Amino acid sequence: MTAKGRTDRHRVAGRIPTLIFGPVDSRRYGRSLGVNLLPANRKICDFNCPYCECGWTEVAASRAPEAALFPPAGDVLAALEADFRARRDAGETLDTITFAGNGEPTMHPEFVAIAAGTRALRDRHFPRATLVLLSAATNLDRADVRDALGAFDVRVMKLDAGTEAGFRAVNMPVGKYTLARVVADLKTLRGIVIQAMFVRGRVDNTTEEEIAAWIRLVGEIRPESVQIYSLDRAAPDARLEPVPFETLRAIAARVTRETGIPAEAFPS
Repeated sequence: MTAKGRTDRHRVAGRIPTLIFGPVDSRRYGRSLGVNLLPANRKICDFNCPYCECGWTEVAASRAPEAALFPPAGDVLAALEADFRARRDAGETLDTITFAGNGEPTMHPEFVAIAAGTRALRDRHFPRATLVLLSAATNLDRADVRDALGAFDVRVMKLDAGTEAGFRAVNMPVGKYTLARVVADLKTLRGIVIQAMFVRGRVDNTTEEEIAAWIRLVGEIRPESVQIYSLDRAAPDARLEPVPFETLRAIAARVTRETGIPAEAFPS
């Protein structure tokens, strides 16, 4: 899951080739520096979403991914230390530091150490920057991942569908994940943000059935807020289409009206 910045709708989806990327001008998080804990130019994820800007999932996820696929925690933190120091000395500012990249960040076997180490580096070099995690919410049953969530100021969790059929169409889980399992894990968390991608075309998660069911789930999860958006670049599945901003705004307004939870739509 990568940070949503201002991008060209016609740009083709692609892998992130580096550990550190950006900063990008994010619609949600200002000047945001990205951290990619997944392999360069190789997507590893629990989902195979047809809209993902990193393309199709290349390496199917497992409960214990091969550690050798991931950059070691020591290398990650050393690279961040050097990058943060250079940016600080150059007088740069950062609004956010966002864990995103070529798949699911929490799949990294040393995620706990990296999260804690990055927070310490943030506090030293950019204490005013917000530390953000973008996650598909697929590893929340792991005690180490749950422990690591406390290192982040903002925890953004994906929820794109309200029914099991919609979940399988829009997220295409590659493991034994079900919508019920993801929602059950999300309901145990507090202080999270729900992020939803809406699309039309071959897959349409904006039908009344999907939206009504999705809003009910949002109401059960009780996040702090909800962020709604659609495609702003070419998707791996060319048969997908962006949802008009007016429709996204209507969905956001309905969320707040029916659940009392703040929701905001972001334009492409």
